[in-house]
Amino acid sequence: MKKSIGFLVKLAVSLGLLWYLIRHINLLTLWQTISKAQIKWVFLAFLCYVVFQMISTLRWQVISYCLGFRKSYLYFLKLYFINQYFNAFLPGLLGGDIIRMGYLLKDGASKTAATLSVFYDRAFGFLGALVLIIITVPLKGSFLPSGLRHWLLLVTASGICASLFLVFIKSRFKRLQDQSVWSLATEVFTFKAFLALFALGLLVQTLYSVHIFFLGQGLGITLPFSCYLIMVPVMGILASMPVSLGGIGVREGTFVYFLKLLGYGAEYGLALGLLVYGVSLLGGLIGGVVYLMRKAEGASGLEDV
Repeated sequence: MKKSIGFLVKLAVSLGLLWYLIRHINLLTLWQTISKAQIKWVFLAFLCYVVFQMISTLRWQVISYCLGFRKSYLYFLKLYFINQYFNAFLPGLLGGDIIRMGYLLKDGASKTAATLSVFYDRAFGFLGALVLIIITVPLKGSFLPSGLRHWLLLVTASGICASLFLVFIKSRFKRLQDQSVWSLATEVFTFKAFLALFALGLLVQTLYSVHIFFLGQGLGITLPFSCYLIMVPVMGILASMPVSLGGIGVREGTFVYFLKLLGYGAEYGLALGLLVYGVSLLGGLIGGVVYLMRKAEGASGLEDV
């Protein structure tokens, strides 16, 4: 019952936000903006999407490996795209994170390892977004209202402190016994291991901004990349909050707000948000194929999918 109520609330938030945005936009103008998107930029954005998903997979594998759950990179890659499938096509019903935790449990991981691997995968991505914000807002955020700029810096600094507390104080990872390619992470929360995982998180967030920069270029939004290094991390954090279905409405509203500050009409922000979601649907299709193949074979694991 609680899940159904939560789903309905998120659905109402997403539909309400989209309705509010659409009623202030000429739908013909919106369609013309989307239809003029250049395919080459959308294609580059999709390639970038695949690359940062692959790097996200590597980050998750390192964390899981250090928790004592060892599988091949291909195993985690397939599972990561299945995660994208559920996030893209079934938002709010069966969260992708719940699904991938379930697979880890089914394939031999402890409950602690399965839960913490997904939690810290998200945490390092979140930390990467916060660091991008706290670096770029003072340097390139002059287009922001001063009140918002100060608020962003305060909240971001608080978030970084909270993330570091969770990483260094609230958890311990197992020490690895072998000296393989993962020797960099012989104990996850040593300084070297933290830097490695933090660097992967920062790289993923930067590539996510590149991905959306490409989509913006395709729509004719000629803003410097530095603007995306502010817009995209803020959007990502807001869209990840459990108040909407897969960030629908929140993502578009965030882009509408930022692009309006930068001189673009609301149709550009809404079009950009819809394109971002469209690319995620394409990525979800890859995971859908992997998921259906696994279901058809009835295998307990993903190694041979």
